Amino acid sequence: MTIGGPPMRAGMEVVDVHGVQVGRVASVGETDFLLERLLDPAVTMPFTAVRNVSNGRVVLVMRALDLPGRTAPTADVLSAAARTHIHDGMPVAGADGVQLGTVQGMCGSDVLVDRGQARDVYVPYDMVENVVAGRVVIEIPADQVDQMGWPGN
Repeated sequence: MTIGGPPMRAGMEVVDVHGVQVGRVASVGETDFLLERLLDPAVTMPFTAVRNVSNGRVVLVMRALDLPGRTAPTADVLSAAARTHIHDGMPVAGADGVQLGTVQGMCGSDVLVDRGQARDVYVPYDMVENVVAGRVVIEIPADQVDQMGWPGN
């Protein structure tokens, strides 16, 4: 299927309106496609949810937080899924797609994020929105992290 660019095909990366990685196209139908996600079940998305297809990526018209069938992350869900996919050195981004820092380690129910020049911060697992294509995405924009009151180094 072609939507504002080259044809959509299985294996393409899917990002939200802000460029946050959401998952990959599993299959393409006549009027919709199957979106495969890491922490949430796969979901069928109508082509009307696609803004465009370019540079091997499918760009949605919505935020990752607004996708249908999204389960609210909890430490238990993330213990089973994300912990096995989150590794030291992985990039961490806000919901807006802005780079926040890199994973420095996992401590209890938190991910320790090294923010370079800014204070390192312990992000609770339940604030991890997704782990896709080697990147951890949290539920809030990167510029709101300091207002959360999370502990840090």
